[in-house]
Amino acid sequence: MRLPDLEGMTLFVKIVEIGSLSATGRALGLPKATVSRRLADLESRLNVRLLNRSTRRLSLTDAGRVFHRRCVPIVAEAEAAESEMLATTGVPTGRIRVAAPLGLGQILLMPLLTEFLRHYPAVALDLDFADRRFDVVGEGFDIAFRLGTLEDSALIARRLFTYRRLLVASPDYLRDAPPLRTPDDLRAHGFVLVSPSNQDIALQTPEGELVIRVAWRIAVHNILLVRDAAVAGHGVALIPDYVAAGDLSSGRLVPVLDEATTPAVEANLVYPQARNRSVAVARLIDHCVDGLRPAR
Repeated sequence: MRLPDLEGMTLFVKIVEIGSLSATGRALGLPKATVSRRLADLESRLNVRLLNRSTRRLSLTDAGRVFHRRCVPIVAEAEAAESEMLATTGVPTGRIRVAAPLGLGQILLMPLLTEFLRHYPAVALDLDFADRRFDVVGEGFDIAFRLGTLEDSALIARRLFTYRRLLVASPDYLRDAPPLRTPDDLRAHGFVLVSPSNQDIALQTPEGELVIRVAWRIAVHNILLVRDAAVAGHGVALIPDYVAAGDLSSGRLVPVLDEATTPAVEANLVYPQARNRSVAVARLIDHCVDGLRPAR
């Protein structure tokens, strides 16, 4: 009796998901030549061509499309079965790649991640905290944290919490600045922004929604440096409540225009659907979800 080639099926599904032999190799820790050879072995076993290869892209053949449709649920079930068993019986080991926005990573995640490492000393965390859009699958991340609207249907999402951005400034700045009583007064102030393209600020007020275009003094492309520049008195800033919390408590920053709020933003943990999640990744996902979801 010939057993099905589950490893070949899994590799094939990964290649289609990622869209590149070399990127699949990076995600799986395999040389591109090995990925190519294993794909050729699967095609030889099935006596059919599954993918059309060109220098620019891969595309499914008709037979490949049919085979892929059948393989996806098989691979998903196999991965789920293995992950379920490992999550209950395995010891977390190995490297986990994690991506997150800088402020969320440094302020909220690091305490959780260091606690996780204390519990599981055989795990190594490869962390990339930056204010950029991560290609979770293409860059080979095991889990990532996203703020705002989710667009990747290929990713599983676990909702964590919602937050708002707050208008804040330092007491020293406000002491010498023009009065700030209404949203229109913001036009007379200099702002510290993450990017010059963020000049339009959407606010919800008792009178309704409005958008104010503000003038910027500093654009720093780093939310933690935006906060630091606001603390130093360089202008008004619009920053997430969890980034501002410590400085608001200490008085280094104060809120302005309390009656004007910003729309709520979702924070989510995301990870690829078709990844063979190790016990370490499964435990870290649960640890972060439990640690970041608000208490009920």
